[in-house]
Amino acid sequence: MIFKNKPDPICCFCQFMTEDSSGKLFCSQKNKEVAEEDKCRKYKYDIFKKKILPKKKLDFSKYSKEDFRL
Repeated sequence: MIFKNKPDPICCFCQFMTEDSSGKLFCSQKNKEVAEEDKCRKYKYDIFKKKILPKKKLDFSKYSKEDFRL
C-alpha cells in the first residue's frame, strides 16, 4: 500500500509526494527532495520501506495507584 507499481518507491498515502522528471521523489509539504533516511512526519512511517512504525505507548510504570486517586 505504500508503494505504487513502479521500480522506484513512491508514497501512496500522501497527496504531497510527487516524482520529478529525473525520477527522484519530492515532498511538496517539506518543499524539498526526499532521501532514503527521511521519515514522513504526517503518517510516521518509513517512506522507502514497507514497514509502518509503531506508535509510542505511554509508560505509567513510574506512577502508583495512589497518584491517580482524587
